[in-house]
Amino acid sequence: MSQSILFRMKRFAVAPALMFALLSFAAQAEYEAGVHYFELPTPIAVSGDGIEVTEYFSYGCNHCYQFEPILAAWVKTLPEDVTFNRTPAMWNQGYTLLAQTYYTLLAMDLLETMHLEVFNAIHLKRQNIRSPQAMADYLAKVGVDPLAFVKVFNSFGVQSSLRQADARGRAYRATGVPTIIVHGKYRIETASAGSTQGMLKVAEYLIDLERQIRSEQRMPVWQSEDVREADEAVLGVPTTEISTHLFLTPIAAIDHWAGRNPQVSCLIAEAVELSYEQVSQ
Repeated sequence: MSQSILFRMKRFAVAPALMFALLSFAAQAEYEAGVHYFELPTPIAVSGDGIEVTEYFSYGCNHCYQFEPILAAWVKTLPEDVTFNRTPAMWNQGYTLLAQTYYTLLAMDLLETMHLEVFNAIHLKRQNIRSPQAMADYLAKVGVDPLAFVKVFNSFGVQSSLRQADARGRAYRATGVPTIIVHGKYRIETASAGSTQGMLKVAEYLIDLERQIRSEQRMPVWQSEDVREADEAVLGVPTTEISTHLFLTPIAAIDHWAGRNPQVSCLIAEAVELSYEQVSQ
């Protein structure tokens, strides 16, 4: 026997709980993959430890403009384990200019104050902005240094951000904007969600789904080597000599060993060793 029967039984003691959680979550699911949202064929790497939500948008999109106040209010309600960012679409020359403007303002630390201003310039004030100089001239009227803007606009850092945004946009496989991407895995579009408000509802569902997945990944993992050593310590013989020690249920096995030698380590959960006694509680 290469590993103890106890390890096998204890490993399956965790599995039913995980399966029950998955089935319970699925039973409560309000939204369906391929209908209300779409799984990306190749997940995109995300930054940080939180659950990442990304708006794929363009300043030139009227629907994005109308969605902005709704989205901004929703973002303020996001819990601490969720981060929000944006990726601008670059489908044509006009959108690319606006994407470059986005990353320029971000690099200048002016995005928070100028984000809505750029939207308003195009959709409310009807400004004809078709070149970097026209954008610099307009932003100068609202307090942005035009020379600094042009310098950053043409910088290596902004160009690098554009290339990365273009690569992400291709990976999103979105057919329109605004689109919501949850944790680099799921794409939500207005058409599939029914409305922009619907997109946010689906996003909340997917945030919960991702949180559930992350929680399961942090579930305690039985360490075969630790269990083997624990068995040997209790039995006083190598586990290779154990051939008939069986229990009717995994819980019975845990209770048995907790009574025989409660202080022996049998489980490692997130680098913390737990004894049979602690596991049985």
